[in-house]
Amino acid sequence: MSNILSELSTSEFKDAMQLSLENSDSFFHSSDIPNGAKAIISIKVADVLTDEDEVYNEELLAKLRKDLIDAEPLERSFLFLPVYEGIDYQTVTAAMKHTARRLKKFESIAGFLLPQTDDFQDEKVRQYFIDELSEKHPDYKYYF
Repeated sequence: MSNILSELSTSEFKDAMQLSLENSDSFFHSSDIPNGAKAIISIKVADVLTDEDEVYNEELLAKLRKDLIDAEPLERSFLFLPVYEGIDYQTVTAAMKHTARRLKKFESIAGFLLPQTDDFQDEKVRQYFIDELSEKHPDYKYYF
């Protein structure tokens, strides 16, 4: 594989907090969470999509961008985990590629935890996702 595909259980994210985008505000803003904390943040692919092809929820992405700017001094890092149902892997990949593109300047994004869905059990699907995102984000790590 072009980028390292690591097992989560042996990575620096093995004990990371598990959050969803809906409840991630504390991770980005709370002083109760230690600086340098790590989290896996589930992002619902359907929330990134709109009714129009190749048009994404820029309001959601702008809020996430603002949260990341606010959290920069806290030196927290995270992985995104795409969560979806009834959406093909190409659409999932395109939505996460767009999401990553909108958030490209943030060093706090370590990469992606790939879904444990049936389609992502296929190595070709995982490689497709990695190849697509690696075009603009060669530093991301991918965990399965």
